[in-house]
Amino acid sequence: MYQLIKVCCVVATWLFFTPLNASVSYRIYSEGNKIICEQVSDQTKVFENSNATKVLKFALENIKKEGGGSIHLVAGEYKLNRSIELGNKTTLTGDGISTKIQFSNQEPLEGGIYVNQSDGVTISNLSVSLRKGANVDAGIIVDNSGVCKITDVYVIGFRKYGIWLRNRSFLSTIDRCTLAGNLLSNIYLDQLNKDGRIGSFIPNMVTNSMIIGGGKGIEANNSLVVNIVGCMFHQTNDIAIHLHSISNAILISGCHTFQISDDAIVIEDTDELNISSNVISWHEGHGLVVKNSAWGTVSSNKFIDNGSYNTGASHNSSPVEELPDNFELKNGIMLNNVIGYHVGGNSIYNWGVVPRMKYGIEEDSLSYNNIIKDNCINYFDLEAVRSMGKGTIVKDNISEGEIPYTRLKRLTDKENRKRFETSIIQSYQTELTDEFIEALKE
Repeated sequence: MYQLIKVCCVVATWLFFTPLNASVSYRIYSEGNKIICEQVSDQTKVFENSNATKVLKFALENIKKEGGGSIHLVAGEYKLNRSIELGNKTTLTGDGISTKIQFSNQEPLEGGIYVNQSDGVTISNLSVSLRKGANVDAGIIVDNSGVCKITDVYVIGFRKYGIWLRNRSFLSTIDRCTLAGNLLSNIYLDQLNKDGRIGSFIPNMVTNSMIIGGGKGIEANNSLVVNIVGCMFHQTNDIAIHLHSISNAILISGCHTFQISDDAIVIEDTDELNISSNVISWHEGHGLVVKNSAWGTVSSNKFIDNGSYNTGASHNSSPVEELPDNFELKNGIMLNNVIGYHVGGNSIYNWGVVPRMKYGIEEDSLSYNNIIKDNCINYFDLEAVRSMGKGTIVKDNISEGEIPYTRLKRLTDKENRKRFETSIIQSYQTELTDEFIEALKE
């Protein structure tokens, strides 16, 4: 009996202290024309091949069998001709932008790095891009997965999306990433809504990321409860932030949009929005457009250079006479069929090197019960606030339409101030950004 008790105690102790899934850790690096996979624990070479895809798949399959593990990709180029899939509790990390995963496939692929119904996945400190002629829709796809982290990753030049977070993925973070030249949207949040594996309306976050060129900056399609915080958007060729199709309960804060070739922020069919403490600057369209939406706060933002005209001149400026005869002035903020919004404490203005705004804030007749209060509005053509909504309160807004404040100097006489009217139009050079994005792929 004593021996039986002793054996039982030993077995119980082993069960208690031994993890059910022992993880494994690999280091992958190039050596001559070979890609080597070695086990970190004892530096044993466990697999080698000239094809980086085969080496990565070997490591990932073993990690999946073990229930989790990590791969460290040493700095270098890893040319892949197939997608790779990361399973539960897998970490894929590199040595920063010098760790380059480059896809070279001719056959169409939906995604390069793919996370499907897997939790606790981390992708960090590496670069993911397309070689010339390769055909991949998205750099990284996270599908119906939870508590995943994509951090310090460069995703460059994919045919549709840089990072595609979709299908009720939850509690996941995109942080400190650089996304450049992804053609439809650099970050696409898609169907992050209800009836997920751990419930409905589960949050996700996009933070501290740099978005350069490409199509849209961040697009949310039927995606709920997302924080977009501290992101920078530079020279996107489409809307910087586009929320639509019931992307409710989203916070946009601490972001900066700059030199956008469209409207800066567009909200459509989306409720419960908070836009606060952002700098929305220098865009060819409107600063903010809200359509068919309710319950929003737009506060303490700057909407600058709304409706600029980008001539593309290499010297960055053109005579004002180069404006087309049919040039349409834009607004700082547009509210179309909007209910229960509070727009307050914003600075809405244009510098003297772009055309005036049409209105600082324009609210249509379908809108109602909004508050437009305590905004400072400068350099517009018609009115500071044009409010057509029933029951809307417009109060305590301060405005000056004729001359941009930067041109007032110390002059007080109106006739004398007219000498400071706009004489040049300032523009920005998208071709330089395009060249820079191509260089990032190298």
